Amino acid sequence: MRVLFAATPPLSKVFALAPLAWAFRAAGHEVLMTFSEQTGKAAGTGLQIIDAAPGTSGNELLAEIFTARPELVRRWLEPLGDDPSPLAPGVAVLNRPFVQRTVELAEQWRPDLVVFEQSAPYGLIAAARIGVPAVQRNLGTIRTGGLHAATAAQLTDVLDRYDIAALPDPAMTLEFVPPSMLPFPEPEGAYMRYVPYTGGVVVGERLPEPAGRPRVVITMGGIRPGMHGLGPLEATVAAAGRTGADFLLALGDADPAPLGELPPNVVPIGWTPLDLLLPTCAAVVHHGGGGTAMAAVEAGVPQLVALDPRYLGHKTLAPAVEKGGVGLVTLQDEVTAATLERLLTDESLRKATADVRAESAALPSPAAMVPRLLDLALSG
Repeated sequence: MRVLFAATPPLSKVFALAPLAWAFRAAGHEVLMTFSEQTGKAAGTGLQIIDAAPGTSGNELLAEIFTARPELVRRWLEPLGDDPSPLAPGVAVLNRPFVQRTVELAEQWRPDLVVFEQSAPYGLIAAARIGVPAVQRNLGTIRTGGLHAATAAQLTDVLDRYDIAALPDPAMTLEFVPPSMLPFPEPEGAYMRYVPYTGGVVVGERLPEPAGRPRVVITMGGIRPGMHGLGPLEATVAAAGRTGADFLLALGDADPAPLGELPPNVVPIGWTPLDLLLPTCAAVVHHGGGGTAMAAVEAGVPQLVALDPRYLGHKTLAPAVEKGGVGLVTLQDEVTAATLERLLTDESLRKATADVRAESAALPSPAAMVPRLLDLALSG
């Protein structure tokens, strides 16, 4: 059977799909993934990547639409609740460059199933064009609601071009967080265990080892430093210098120089796989990224979500972290030494994290989900 996976930038969305894609590969099925921008790093997953939107920059596309339509910035920052439609103009702009090549690929390769991450409904368009089921992999706790219809309303010319009368709903949705972290009464679809994945990397001669005193990771993910710079970290770094713990500044390829002279207990470490590093640490401070939040849960590590309101983390994973009791949530410029001390000493956070970790471990793995999705494809 052939399965087409669809993602939009940044690379973290490829990582969110990779465990399920590899589960299909391991079961003997053919897999392709459409993506753009960081295709070289995406190929580091070992998956075969199709550049469906050459030259496309997701950040530039969103910056252009926000400049042209300033009212969208306000709507982007407002709480969504059950209505994600304010995101539709941005989602449509981000997806439009992917449609043509992905539809052409689908018509040529004829996948039996399309799996798309939540912000990539161009995969749903390709599935509709060739008449196969599509499965949505959620990236957080934003409900789909009317988002597909609202996005389709922004892409009527695209649907007309491919004779799609109406964009169908996904045949199935896979939730991103376990039940106790879902800040809604009912799930959108099936629960699947989150498996941390950050791509292939050479980790060096030794794995990270536990430290002699509490150690905390500070990260903004792989894309945030390039979007908004390192200014949002200034309060966290200053607060870290007033604590008795060691802090590892995991900024990927970003140069920490804009932060100035760092406190002696704050050390840049560059790109390090979080699933290897977090189990050796006492806590993590991050921006609200889904992969980081769930990797912390899987490692049994409490977390502090230090939010930048310009980032969707304040709508997606922050409510889940609060609902599950697995960490603290505050604004980035309000992080203090007392906040970090609580993160390290509040045993209720550690207990809740352990409970949610056990709950997650009991959910179906990506490998266990493959037969169910194959049945969906065969019945579709």
